[in-house]
Amino acid sequence: LIYLERIVKNYSYDKIAVEASILMGYLLVDRQAGIDKAIDILEGVIGTGTKEQDCEALYWLAKAYITKQELRKALSILKRIYTYYTEFADWRDTAKLDAAKIFVYYNHREIAKKLYEEIIKMRGPEDPASQQAREEMEFFKL
Repeated sequence: LIYLERIVKNYSYDKIAVEASILMGYLLVDRQAGIDKAIDILEGVIGTGTKEQDCEALYWLAKAYITKQELRKALSILKRIYTYYTEFADWRDTAKLDAAKIFVYYNHREIAKKLYEEIIKMRGPEDPASQQAREEMEFFKL
């Protein structure tokens, strides 16, 4: 993290700084250490890089809010990803999987089921994301 912070500080106007910021945000979220710092970093990088970098930063921002149990904020971000970043199939469908779990938590089971079915339809039955969607549908009895 120290080296990533140095990269961001020394190359703040370079695309490498955007990648370093996203990686820092991811690491802080993944380690569940410094979630508020991760949120600040990720919010600060959105809109400064490519569309794909924005999508990735948004995803890790949503995961940070999930960690903080701020599920409505997380859901809003996840919906933004699968609605506006459709060309990035892996991010789109990973966002749908996470959003579906939140919808189940809020007892919006039909919306969750629809998201799972969309993943299976778009990716095909043998795709790992489709298999995960089917497993979660079975687990949640959708």
